[in-house]
This record gives sequence, structure tokens and C-alpha cells, in this order.
Amino acid sequence: MKNFDWRTITTVISGYGYNNVPLTGWGKGDDVFQFERRSPGVEMDIGVDGLASISTSADNSIKVTWKFSQLSPMNAILSKMFNRQQTPGQNGQITMSFQDARRQDYGVTTVGCIENHAPIKRGGKQNETEWTLLFEGYSLMSLGDPSFSGTPAAIAELLGA
Repeated sequence: MKNFDWRTITTVISGYGYNNVPLTGWGKGDDVFQFERRSPGVEMDIGVDGLASISTSADNSIKVTWKFSQLSPMNAILSKMFNRQQTPGQNGQITMSFQDARRQDYGVTTVGCIENHAPIKRGGKQNETEWTLLFEGYSLMSLGDPSFSGTPAAIAELLGA
């Protein structure tokens, strides 16, 4: 049996005076971190004869959505970053990276921005705060089956052993 443990995932953000800040105070549920392309990687066209051709997209931009607890310190940091981003004359860029230490998956973004300030919700119970960031591009590296670990095992997996 294989298992998943959120505690093996580390995500950091940098930009506007913050460097490699680990994200903490996540919300609840299975969708607190979402990473998706903003456009299709390829488009397929089918000719009248039924044959297909594909066109690859140069658009490598992504949308990242994070959900934090109302009491998370990340809300204040992202709010300050957004305000600096909106200030005329401010030059800055936001970058993000994440790693799943168990699977050895790793992802890093190129420059990006916060799409908009997160809506502020208050009520009888604690609410989640959802932030959306847009990045020009990304690079993902997946190193394989989590049941393997270390270089010898990774090589064995690649060789099909």
C-alpha cells in the first residue's frame, strides 16, 4: 500500500522584499494547492480526410491557486505583496517553487503576479482565503514512483528493474 502525506510537500514564494518564504497555515480539504496551465499545450485539427495535425503552444503560463486558513500569516504577506505590486514605480517579480520530498517531484515558476487581492470573508466561523497567482511559465520534474527512493532505486526504475 502506498500513502500520501502533505507534510512532505514544501512550497516557497519570493518577491517584493520576501525571499523563499515557506507557505504555512493552509486551509482544509483536498484542493488547497492547485497548479494548472492557462491554455492547452497542443491543439489538434482534423482535416476533411480525417487525418489529424497538432500545433504546440508557446504559451507556457500557469495559474496557481492557494487556500489558506483565515488566521494564516500568508494572508498578510500576500496582501503586502499585492499592494507593492499595485504601487506605481515598483519593480518586482514573484516566483514560486515546490517540492514533494517523498516523490522527489519538483516545480519552479518563472516570473509572475498576484491576479487580484483575495476576497475577505468574515462570519461566525473561520473562513478560508483563496489567492490566485499567474506565472509566465514553469518547469516540472517528476522523478518517478514514490515507492522508490534514492539514486540507485531511481536508476533501477528507469531501467525497468
